[in-house]
Amino acid sequence: MNDTTKQRKALDFLLGNDLSPEEKIDGMSPAEVREYLADNGINVPQLEEKARALKAKLEGKFALAKARAARLEREAGCACNPAIRIPATIEEIRASLTQVFGSFEAIPLAARGFKGMDYEEYKSLYLDIMRNRQEGRSSGNA
Repeated sequence: MNDTTKQRKALDFLLGNDLSPEEKIDGMSPAEVREYLADNGINVPQLEEKARALKAKLEGKFALAKARAARLEREAGCACNPAIRIPATIEEIRASLTQVFGSFEAIPLAARGFKGMDYEEYKSLYLDIMRNRQEGRSSGNA
């Protein structure tokens, strides 16, 4: 009897009674399932290794699909929003915001008077304001 026939007979046994497959398998302990499979010529360690390999393969495919979806989402966001040129210094960012809003006092409250902000914080704030303006959610005068 070849391996495929043995595996088929073992599967038929597990699924062949009046109980549903879930009830039958749920009623057996893992040791009982392994023992029955081994008694019917199935290499249980090999079967477990195949299951682990399949699980790893599916997890890898899922991770890849998730990464591709994230990349597509980022690219779609970039395609919808024209590139925003970021000024090179804090002074240039403040001057650009002043130019856009007409005066320094017209800049949204969150952008004024932050003397302790570093360049990265100004850059983030600048991008937020410019994106909001592109999307038509500006609270400024311009």
